[in-house]
Amino acid sequence: MIRRGGEVVSIEVNHRNREMGISKYGMWDRLSVAARDLLGVMWLASRGSKPKVSVIHRADKG
Repeated sequence: MIRRGGEVVSIEVNHRNREMGISKYGMWDRLSVAARDLLGVMWLASRGSKPKVSVIHRADKG
């Protein structure tokens, strides 16, 4: 964006502490989601890299 003449602006934000409860999305939850996504990507990649090839026999003209 900067290379095309754009400008980057930083804006101060107000961070607040959590008012109630605790986060229910911890490290192990994030890790399980990432592992599941990785397995899905591997499955999709394996489907596209193995084309089915069939041999067609032509009858000789003679």
